[in-house]
Amino acid sequence: MRSKLPKGNGMYIWQLKSCEGGNLTKIVERAKNIGLGHVLVKFADGREAFQHDLVKKFVPLAQAAGIEAWGWPYIYGHSPSGEAEIEAQWYKDFKFDGFVIDAEQEYKNNKSSAIQYATTLRSKLPDAPIGLSSYWWPSMHSEFPWDEFMAQCDFVMPQVYWSSSKRDPVDCLNKSVTEFNHWNKPIIPTGGDFSDANFTADDMLKFFNRAIELDIKGMNWWSWQATKPEFWDAIKTMKYKEDKPVDNTNVSDWAYEAWAWAKDKKLMDGTDPQKPMTREMLAVILKRFDNMIYAKPTTSGTPTPQ
Repeated sequence: MRSKLPKGNGMYIWQLKSCEGGNLTKIVERAKNIGLGHVLVKFADGREAFQHDLVKKFVPLAQAAGIEAWGWPYIYGHSPSGEAEIEAQWYKDFKFDGFVIDAEQEYKNNKSSAIQYATTLRSKLPDAPIGLSSYWWPSMHSEFPWDEFMAQCDFVMPQVYWSSSKRDPVDCLNKSVTEFNHWNKPIIPTGGDFSDANFTADDMLKFFNRAIELDIKGMNWWSWQATKPEFWDAIKTMKYKEDKPVDNTNVSDWAYEAWAWAKDKKLMDGTDPQKPMTREMLAVILKRFDNMIYAKPTTSGTPTPQ
């Protein structure tokens, strides 16, 4: 389903063998304990298969534990249609929950290759949720074919690596979100870059809290194998607000008197005061009101509905 987005907090996995000593069960156990909703696993490097023996075992383990397994390739554009075709087939074989394209410097000033790759991938995966992972600041990388990729993607996953940019994490996220709003698609930021971790767990929390303020529904971090213990601890404290079901049974204070009157006059049946109304329902209410107003009086003076 194309509307699907990576769930909650997540973590990129580059090399499975370098995470938890290569113990796939321990990777899943830590993800569960930390509260991760998704992991993103590299499965291709261009047209070359990447750690397929481990990916094949890992994906069902993660999914069985309730953790989404998203697949990502790094793409080069040397044979864009060929890359897209073989990566789409591997994606199907592994039964990933979604696809994330990692496209960077190789695609700068290369719109034609971007069009070939993105359109071929979409044709092979018409119903799959596809995201784009790339630079966090589009206007600073204007030579990258943003429009061409975004035309086929369902969401964007900017690499907001504030440490390498020597910038404030909140300022970077604000700037990134402002610019990516241009495409009017969901934004799932990638924070950190733990391999260049010149920042603290407090910086991560500031980044996360700002994402919540911006009503961002999910995010993730790069990457598992470079995560320090204090970073795991910080991620474990990050909780997303759950969407609560709307209570349609309570009458709002401002509408209480009018609702009681409508119920008493039998214009409304008294149920579901906060549910939306269709035009058919409105027509029925207007007809009841018309009957009430123009009812013929009985000999006792009580109106009789016609």
